[in-house]
Amino acid sequence: MEGAPPEPKALSSGSGFLWSPVSNGGDVMMVPTALGGERAVVTNRKIIAVGEKVTKKQLEASDEQWAEWVEGGVVRDYPFPDMPAGSSDSPIVFLQKKLNEAASSEEERLVAMVQGITQDDAGLAAAGSEADKDKK
Repeated sequence: MEGAPPEPKALSSGSGFLWSPVSNGGDVMMVPTALGGERAVVTNRKIIAVGEKVTKKQLEASDEQWAEWVEGGVVRDYPFPDMPAGSSDSPIVFLQKKLNEAASSEEERLVAMVQGITQDDAGLAAAGSEADKDKK
């Protein structure tokens, strides 16, 4: 389809970075209930942390589950940002701020460079007119 965004690499490659924690199984113990039956109680969860590089095989995900995780943003092609501890920003807001800071500093550098050239040109023009006066 023309104009459709490209398929995320994580979808086709079967590997990517976690942007949400994923439970990858755990230990379950059967305990008796008051009515004489049993129920399963999770005693230990195996959580894979945000930022880890994972594969579809490692997570034992079906093609459908993997596609859902990629489409939902749980698994992405690029790493989770290295955010400062205690940051209250979401990862997207954090990245937007970093991009804005980079753009701002680049813009400031370009403005300073242009102003420097303008000032230098003005200085050269003034020096040139002084030299012209000396010749006369």
